[in-house]
Amino acid sequence: MKVSFILLVFFLLNAICSADAIQYKNLAEQAKITASSELKDQRLLAPSVADGRIAPALCQHFEFFPSNKGAKSWAVNGETAEDKGELILEWEDSVFLQEVIYFGRTAWLLDECFKDYAIIIDDNEVPVAKGSFKKMHGGQRVVFKRQKAKKLTLRFFNSHGGPNPGATEILVLDEKLSDSELIALAPANPPTIDQGPDPISAANITWTKPSSGEEAMPIGNGSLLANVWTEKGGNVLVSLARYSKLDSSAKKIGTLRFQFNPNLKTSSESFRQMLRFKYGEVVVKNIRQEEKPSYSFFVDAKRDILHLQFRSKSPVPLKVLFDGNEGKTSVLQETKRIVQTNNKHALVVLCDGMEVKDNKLQAIDPKRAFDLQVHLVRAQENEQLDKSIGSVSKVDVNGAVSAQMEAWNNF
Repeated sequence: MKVSFILLVFFLLNAICSADAIQYKNLAEQAKITASSELKDQRLLAPSVADGRIAPALCQHFEFFPSNKGAKSWAVNGETAEDKGELILEWEDSVFLQEVIYFGRTAWLLDECFKDYAIIIDDNEVPVAKGSFKKMHGGQRVVFKRQKAKKLTLRFFNSHGGPNPGATEILVLDEKLSDSELIALAPANPPTIDQGPDPISAANITWTKPSSGEEAMPIGNGSLLANVWTEKGGNVLVSLARYSKLDSSAKKIGTLRFQFNPNLKTSSESFRQMLRFKYGEVVVKNIRQEEKPSYSFFVDAKRDILHLQFRSKSPVPLKVLFDGNEGKTSVLQETKRIVQTNNKHALVVLCDGMEVKDNKLQAIDPKRAFDLQVHLVRAQENEQLDKSIGSVSKVDVNGAVSAQMEAWNNF
């Protein structure tokens, strides 16, 4: 492959400012908050809806940054929640309520907003309010007769179709916010400090046509190097290599092929492959395809791991297999992994919700979200490669995202 690995310089803006402070008392902050379902492995927990942090629309990884504060949103586990959910807020002493404002989860997809809802005070059988939330970023108010309560239940009956619907913030008020104040809490385009020209963002690359291994987008961490490209038929390929500082060479270890049904459409009107320097990632998606498929690849800043975060509006059966003949492919049936060994190195692929079949890793059932990892391992001194392969374990993807952002922010 005639691809030159280039040095990527990453830069993260950290000077996002907020609108002038809006004075209000969110009674949700005083409540004990629980939920019928939580996406615990991504730390999208119920108390996050009252932490005063609203994740910007389509901000993706920023939903989990900084890692020491946890995720900015709550989400149900889409695999088990059946598109439903409940948030329960309980107070030790009674409080007066007259308005609830719902901020849907929009960090990845607008479709992860809940839709039909009912609000129940204490354990009354008759809801004080019911209706439908829109698929949008920002606050959506629900007003009802002022009353005293020790418990409030937000019951969601369905969503707009996203994989893990939820909320980034819930306001429970005994006062009225004006429409302008509500908009200022979560503007569609948050105000930023003018820092002048940003040459890093200006250098981002966007392709509207598929390519080949001769023309690929590179990412890496100085040790693990990856090249990403998309074939005309819609398959996405990633070639992985290990960089040696001793002789400044890159040894190719293997190539992975990603595919789903129906294939990613690659017409120039809607296909996008983007190299985003600021986040150290390659994004591949189709902006008009019904499934809204999106691949996001990045290399861990601290470990030799390639991460893939795949999202789609509707469930799809993702498949992953090794392509070419760079090494020997094997499977680990018990741990549901595929492996490719190449001399003293190996690539180990793992993903929850996937199983091994015919030397491939494929979805057990179609899903809207896959968080896949490819670990590069090598035999340690006086140690067999098999032992290194067997010691591979899944890492926290959100922690990896936050660590990467922090690393490049301090670069």
